[in-house]
Amino acid sequence: MRRHAEFVPWSREHHAALSLARSLREAGSPEAEARARLRLGDLRRVLLAHMEEEEKVLPERLRRLGAAELAERLLAEHAALREALKHPEAEGYPALGERLAAHVRFEERELFPFLEARGTDPR
Repeated sequence: MRRHAEFVPWSREHHAALSLARSLREAGSPEAEARARLRLGDLRRVLLAHMEEEEKVLPERLRRLGAAELAERLLAEHAALREALKHPEAEGYPALGERLAAHVRFEERELFPFLEARGTDPR
């Protein structure tokens, strides 16, 4: 789906997150887990910064548009992802990969289209 220019940078970062999610989901062997751990180490800061940037803008805008439930879901999923990123071994790499992919799908398929339909400026 084509994104409005305001959302393109976040969507590009989502592509990297989905690639990481695939690596995490495939971490069934010690070798695959080692690769996933390295990729996660490389991208953890990017993911955290990405979530922080979204949180500076999106929850308030969603609330102004009468979509507090979307804002709360965004914040709750980000909080859960932050915790999982701190201790990925707690739930396992494949489960973290599923959680990350599901969150990206939520933003790309529900959140961004909702905002784009109501105006283009996410800030």
